[in-house]
Amino acid sequence: MDDQPVFIRIASNAVLEPWFTPACSFDELLQALLDAPPPNETTEALIPVYHSMF
Repeated sequence: MDDQPVFIRIASNAVLEPWFTPACSFDELLQALLDAPPPNETTEALIPVYHSMF
């Protein structure tokens, strides 16, 4: 926005632990989501189950 990078964060406070995933840019988030592999047969079968829970 306004020629500045946009970040999506779950929390506003920084977690400085080495095991915590660092924030990434919106472009990196979209790339990770859109380049994800398709679900395998087991995961595909669970989609209707999880969908009905919400």
